[in-house]
Amino acid sequence: MYRALIAAIGGLAFAIAPSAEAAARCYTVPERAAVQVRMLQTELMVATLSCRGWNEFDYPSRYNEFIGKHSARLVANGRALQSHFQRSFGDDDVARNHLDRFVTQLANSASHRSIVQTDYFCAAAKEFLNDVAVVEPARLESYSGQRFADRDDVELTACAPPAKPRPVKAAVKVPAAEAGKAGEKAGTKIAAKGAAKPPANPPARAAAKSQP
Repeated sequence: MYRALIAAIGGLAFAIAPSAEAAARCYTVPERAAVQVRMLQTELMVATLSCRGWNEFDYPSRYNEFIGKHSARLVANGRALQSHFQRSFGDDDVARNHLDRFVTQLANSASHRSIVQTDYFCAAAKEFLNDVAVVEPARLESYSGQRFADRDDVELTACAPPAKPRPVKAAVKVPAAEAGKAGEKAGTKIAAKGAAKPPANPPARAAAKSQP
């Protein structure tokens, strides 16, 4: 158990990395929820290592219970997070590298706070573990969203809603019979307009002069 956790966050620097990875692309609602669930999981994972024996609370056992109870939701949100980076960066290798850097950023932040604010960090993690023990799996996203809505070390820019398509007016169909009548009327009017009218008072012809 401990080896797996250490391998997951091994070699982490204590300096907090910039949040450029999260701010690089916008997040849909499911992707934002996936990030917040990953924040919760990271806090608890780091606490299992950093808070062992703190206040006589069994962090490893409670963390195992958390993973067992919410495993399906953790897997689903992990896929949503992968989908975000795949959508944002396209290429599989590039997306994977950005995802790894982002997850490392979250772990760096949690590890840093566990050192400089040990009591506060471990107390918060204990509260999280007590909460998730009674939170139903279907509510894990909403719980994580409430807990991590104010985190300022990660920018979760919301994607703009898609533009609504403008309604297209349907062309009015004219029955063939009516269209034919309309054409005949138009042709009659044009023909009548083009005909020359005879003069009202035609000039009288001059009488032919008789020859002597």
